Amino acid sequence: MKLSDFMYDLPEERIAQTPVEPRDHSRLMVVHRGDHTVEHRHFYDIIDYLNPGDVLVVLAECSLSSSTIGSVPYREGIFSVWNDPAKFGLFYHAALITRRGDVSPADKKVAVYASAGLTSCCQRAYNNLFEQHRTATVFESTLPEGYDELVADCDAYPMEDKKKFVSDNGQLWRDLNKRIGAVDTPRTKVTYGMLGYEHMTASNAKAKPQSVQLNGMQVTCKTDFGVIALSSLTDAPIEASDNMLLSAIGRAKNTDSIFDGEKMLDAGRQPILAEVIDCRYCITC
Repeated sequence: MKLSDFMYDLPEERIAQTPVEPRDHSRLMVVHRGDHTVEHRHFYDIIDYLNPGDVLVVLAECSLSSSTIGSVPYREGIFSVWNDPAKFGLFYHAALITRRGDVSPADKKVAVYASAGLTSCCQRAYNNLFEQHRTATVFESTLPEGYDELVADCDAYPMEDKKKFVSDNGQLWRDLNKRIGAVDTPRTKVTYGMLGYEHMTASNAKAKPQSVQLNGMQVTCKTDFGVIALSSLTDAPIEASDNMLLSAIGRAKNTDSIFDGEKMLDAGRQPILAEVIDCRYCITC
């Protein structure tokens, strides 16, 4: 196989610049695996290819303004996967989490009934569900086989603590008051967010190291913002491992980059200037 096998001409006028309106009129390509034929349809035709018992997974994705995470100025003024400086030091941990299965799937499976169909699906139920349980979208008001609960898409899903999201297996949590979160598994532990603030509200931000308690570990960080990850590089849990990977990532920007508030005027150049993280890790055996 050669790289040239993937080269092709794509006229600029064929590259979509804005979403089509209405949104469900976007193109849909259907590939029939049996006879290798291809159909060109529209997205509103997808219902023709869904059978009773099928589960359609809906990706809910958005970009958050940097002001929502403590006014940290990220590139182009938004916080998203591709421009978060913390990602550069966390690729290896992410690979371990996903390939080794350090984070287990949630215990409970909840089906969300899209009562008005796909194009008018209400998202209220998803707001609290994604961070607690395994979730899928269905188009019939009957509980699918293998699922524990069926909820309506427009009904807000309950939370035990409205200021803290916790997965039902306890391995993932996010505290909205403290603006911190964690991945807490035997072989990988991550703390992230405003780790160096005792209080973080719109009117009061007191810089004071706060301790984050995980199972068998305590993290105390003096740097206000950071992402700190520790992974065992053996099959043993962290407290019994003799080979571990520790990454501590904070604010980062290119040399000579220029910002006007949240707007990036000049991307700058290499090297990347990374903030030093001052924290204390305590592993209890």
